[in-house]
Amino acid sequence: MGNSTKSNNFSIAYCHPSHCNIGSQLNVLHLNSSGSYLGSTNSTISLPLCYGSRTGDACGECIPNYSVVFGSTECKDCSSIFWPFTIILYIIAGPLLVLLLYTLKLTLTTGTLNGIIFYAQIANIGIMHYLNIPCNECTKELVYLIRPASVFISWLNLNLGFPLCFYNGMTEILKAGLSLLFPVYLILIVGLLIILSRYSVKISNRFSRSSIQVLVTIVHLSITKLLQSVLDIFSSGKVYTEGVDMPKTVWYNNGTIAFNSESHIWLMIVTSIVAGLILIPYFIVILLGKFLLKFDKLREYIRPFYEAIHAPYRRNKWYWFALHQLFVLFTYVSETFSKGQVPLFLSLLLIYHILLYLQTKLAPFRYKTLNWLNLMILLALNIVFLVSQYMYLTNDSPKQLVMFFAIANYPIIAVFMLIIAYHILLVTNKVNRVLLLYQNVKECFPGLKQKRQYDQRRRPYSGCSDSGDYTEAREPLLEQTLIN
Repeated sequence: MGNSTKSNNFSIAYCHPSHCNIGSQLNVLHLNSSGSYLGSTNSTISLPLCYGSRTGDACGECIPNYSVVFGSTECKDCSSIFWPFTIILYIIAGPLLVLLLYTLKLTLTTGTLNGIIFYAQIANIGIMHYLNIPCNECTKELVYLIRPASVFISWLNLNLGFPLCFYNGMTEILKAGLSLLFPVYLILIVGLLIILSRYSVKISNRFSRSSIQVLVTIVHLSITKLLQSVLDIFSSGKVYTEGVDMPKTVWYNNGTIAFNSESHIWLMIVTSIVAGLILIPYFIVILLGKFLLKFDKLREYIRPFYEAIHAPYRRNKWYWFALHQLFVLFTYVSETFSKGQVPLFLSLLLIYHILLYLQTKLAPFRYKTLNWLNLMILLALNIVFLVSQYMYLTNDSPKQLVMFFAIANYPIIAVFMLIIAYHILLVTNKVNRVLLLYQNVKECFPGLKQKRQYDQRRRPYSGCSDSGDYTEAREPLLEQTLIN
């Protein structure tokens, strides 16, 4: 709400939650020649209506000499001579991420990251609705506490998680278009490696075995970013102006841009083409892949992608991955257009608990460890989801909500670090050494060792001091590449 920048008449609109100051103590609106301000009847506090150095209709623009940035909804001063290095940073980050996925085998095929990525996909909505809420009560120390959680979730969705200038003068509409470049850039890097593998034996030996797995993983990481871009582009808001009968329909992210204006139409076309070329084949493979494998002409092209996605699941549980992604799709669409409607929230809650129940009953992964890991992650997400939404609806102060949401993500960060450590051990062939060390510890403490029957290859063992050969006794452990 405030004075329209064009007609200077009083206007009211539903402000983007990340663009306007909020708080239970802010219950008075002051209008003057310099803009709109929020105040309180109980104190002398006075804050601009727009948050983060913003101005304009629905706080959709930056103040003079400030620019829209990646990784934040705030506007920043990007006039520094060092901002061009940001472009170099993005150029370097692409190959580094691809190399990391190749080297550590961080792909969907192993199954270790599937639950973590699903958690991040849903928790990313929390960043949009919770962590991006203006928090004037938050101190610098609290911001330092929030930042790691924000960065962790954002990176798993190929977002930034902290404010960074891309170039001086960037606007919301240019940010929306440029945000599509990074996922496309990553996909092109992997595609180039696949092509080069056909002409270079050295590159083929290094990358060809896991190229499809890495490509599928990158596309999977890009899904929420592309989906969010499409939903943002097609989101609209209405501005009701004094003396005007019909409200003005504007783009939700920038109230100064009319919905279906020329620039907005071009952005919708480009976003739809880029996102559609990635999202549509992705959902076709995960939803119809098993059916398409029945056709001989398509099997050769579909099978590598299908198997890369469904490798960690039991053969008759191929649908489990698709169910999770359909839930992600439904969650993003409903959260974008429902505007906090209770029936849709309850529907999401019901569907999620059905998924949680099915995870417990079906055990869809091939390994027990992965089933337990994903069950624990789903339970953690359930707690974060319920408590955060309760605080969002009942607590007017964003400080406690932001603190809880940030702290609640730290256990998941710890689990993620353990998974990374496991993959490092896996690629350096030290997993068996750790398993042998674990077996030695169990043998040193018989009270902690569960009785377990091995086959006839197990030999008698009298104590920790015995210096005999235990190769035969440990052979079952040496045969494992993943703790099951």
